[in-house]
Amino acid sequence: CRPAGYMGKKKAGKMKFWTLDEFNLAMEQVSNWGFRVAFQIMYWLGFREGECLALQPADILPSKAARVEKTHHRRKGKDTNGPPKTDNSYGDTSMPDFLYDEVLRYIGALYDIREHDRIFYFQKGTLGRALTEAANAAGVKRIRIHDLRHSHAALLVELGYSIVAVAERLRDTVEVAMSTYSHLYPNKMDAIAADLERQAKGENDIP
Repeated sequence: CRPAGYMGKKKAGKMKFWTLDEFNLAMEQVSNWGFRVAFQIMYWLGFREGECLALQPADILPSKAARVEKTHHRRKGKDTNGPPKTDNSYGDTSMPDFLYDEVLRYIGALYDIREHDRIFYFQKGTLGRALTEAANAAGVKRIRIHDLRHSHAALLVELGYSIVAVAERLRDTVEVAMSTYSHLYPNKMDAIAADLERQAKGENDIP
């Protein structure tokens, strides 16, 4: 195996993500309420797919945050919950009011659901197909489910948040966030170079 080398690439190719306009266009094509709520959670909170599918009513907190302490798997036809991807993945993510209200409405419409039941009944493959169908119907580029997490990061960058804030929001280390999202900060990199130029010239008044 060693002479044959490794399959795949250590670094992925150019990252795909949806702008907010593209996301909204795609969501207009999603009629299934559960799918739409799941997509919204991944886009607006940056949740990984397994984290989203593991959510229970008990994880939607009165403080308007969603708690991540498990991830969903399906093995041999059985649904199971395991630990999140990394130790950093545990945590509470604050929700915008509109999403918190939408999630509560959705949970309230589920028949006889208990505090520790899953709020989403579908699997990853079904959700991925629904996202592809929505993209095709909306005429926007096709992305993977995980790219909704990238889309959240791209939105935060567009809003002016630092890489440290992005890492904290996504429950990643700063190192991981830098390696994944630093290319989304081209103007900031130019500003840093300009500041260093002023320092070199003795112009110490950095804005």
